[in-house]
Amino acid sequence: MQMQHPKLKRLHPSRRARRGQALVEFALVVILLIALVMGIIEFSVFGKNSLAIANATREGARTAAIGRTTTQIRERVARFASPLSVVSPDGSVVLEVSNDKGVTYSTLGDNANGTENAAAPDALVRVRVSSLNRSVTGAFGALFNRQMQTTVIMRRESTSGT
Repeated sequence: MQMQHPKLKRLHPSRRARRGQALVEFALVVILLIALVMGIIEFSVFGKNSLAIANATREGARTAAIGRTTTQIRERVARFASPLSVVSPDGSVVLEVSNDKGVTYSTLGDNANGTENAAAPDALVRVRVSSLNRSVTGAFGALFNRQMQTTVIMRRESTSGT
């Protein structure tokens, strides 16, 4: 029977040490996978919310272009932006009109009868919608807790739609 040199024995870790190393490696892989999945979830929700705000802004601009009242415009934006909040303090809906081809804008109001908005035919109506995107998982709050804003400009049509 041959005797092993004591230094050679240290080169081959024990079975127990190898199990401990495997456990640590497994834990690191699981942590990285969880972070990756949480990042995918956050990015997906942020993308969905960005599209919802863009769509709500388009709908609001279209509603303004056909002459609806400012209340109807705001209600349509809120309905299409749901479940995101477009009211203060988390968001806002700004309605503006320009009679000089977009050089200057002023606040859009309703006509004296309150039946439609006060934008003249062929004027530009601008709708700006903002909303706060909140982190779903909380892991990446610094990246995904952001104010999203979209602006759409359309020409006011000559006759109001029904």
